[in-house]
Amino acid sequence: MKNEKILKIALGVLFAALLLAGGIPLYKHHRFRTPVVAGPGVTRVLRLSEFLPSLKGTAGDTNVYVLEGREPGGAALFMAGTHPNEPAGIIAAMIIIENATVEKGTVYVIPTLNVSASRETRPGDGYPLYFDIPTPWGEKRFRMGNRDASPLDQWPDPDVYIHYPEKQLLSFLDIRNTNRTWPGRPNGLLMERVTYAAMELIRKNQVGLAVDQPLRSVRAVEKQVGRCVAKDVFDDGQGRGRIRQPRRAVAAELPRAVPPGDRRLQRRPAVPARSPDSISRPADRAQDRQAHAGRQGSLSLEAGRE
Repeated sequence: MKNEKILKIALGVLFAALLLAGGIPLYKHHRFRTPVVAGPGVTRVLRLSEFLPSLKGTAGDTNVYVLEGREPGGAALFMAGTHPNEPAGIIAAMIIIENATVEKGTVYVIPTLNVSASRETRPGDGYPLYFDIPTPWGEKRFRMGNRDASPLDQWPDPDVYIHYPEKQLLSFLDIRNTNRTWPGRPNGLLMERVTYAAMELIRKNQVGLAVDQPLRSVRAVEKQVGRCVAKDVFDDGQGRGRIRQPRRAVAAELPRAVPPGDRRLQRRPAVPARSPDSISRPADRAQDRQAHAGRQGSLSLEAGRE
């Protein structure tokens, strides 16, 4: 009996040790704060719950960065993090937030639309907990997320997800996938309310262009940043919004999926050529880095937390 009791205690201690070894990294991952440095173009930071109050205090609430131009014009919305396991769109949103300035109109940026999914990952499927991007001022760490919202935040799942309003029959998992819950419902499940709040943002601010970027690869970031940051978002000659990007495009500083000398990259420039009048002049490199480093402590907000 004594040996049996010792064996049970030993097994209990081993189980607790394994539980802690596996649980502590996931706990830290869940609470990790991704720093977002507001660039010179950011004029306000809103919360998605301002467009649907029932999101306040939930895992569906997230930050909305507002870049307002000097002149009135149209409005555009750039969303990323629909699938937080596809990080390229999130990086593209960060590049816009930290570097872009707006000449006309207003640009709204949501770097992490599905906050709940960003707080979990799938290490059993080979997903890393984090990934790092080298920058001139040091590595920047991002949290690797999952495709669907956590069941801890939205439960239970239906046997079959009946989409509103099309009545299409979808997988039960799709009720936690914000790419499947548009246009959402104000009294629906959490992810339906997230997309409904985004629709309210679009309606109330008369957004003329909404871009959702669930992208995976770094080359996709270079391509999309070139389109959405360095080029006019939409300018039909009637005062519509236009984004201006400093010439030191951060896309050129991201690690490339293929060697820099590869001809495929030469045929696909990260930032399309613009006329000198439409691009702000670059500051001195040393001053630029110093200014950016000085901003690191000025505004550090994680999508969904403060």
